[in-house]
Amino acid sequence: AARAGGATSALLRRLGVDRVDTSDVRLKEEHRTLVNLLARNYHEEWAAEQMAKGYIFAPERADDDDEDESGDGGKKDTQLTNHLLVPFELLPGSYQQSNRNAAESLVKLLLKLGNTLTPTSLAEYSA
Repeated sequence: AARAGGATSALLRRLGVDRVDTSDVRLKEEHRTLVNLLARNYHEEWAAEQMAKGYIFAPERADDDDEDESGDGGKKDTQLTNHLLVPFELLPGSYQQSNRNAAESLVKLLLKLGNTLTPTSLAEYSA
């Protein structure tokens, strides 16, 4: 989620804007549905990228600094792991909320800048 916020900040700086105050933007229910969809989709895209790099789920990350048992200083064959490679609904609440915050910030910014967001068929994507 920080990655999404950082990209938005960089774009705004290139446009000559440090930050757009969106505190006055009120989201409608359909926008909240969109926020949840964006948050879930952001996580699922991230997870797909990680798996494409060879990561798999494990409750804890493997320690890349472990040496093998041969004592010759060689590295163990370790699998790239990440404890967040789970469906969005199984993420710890703090990670879900972080993604929602980034998505809400994006939706509010788009609305503040005059965009009209009219979701037509979110029902098929909402869980």
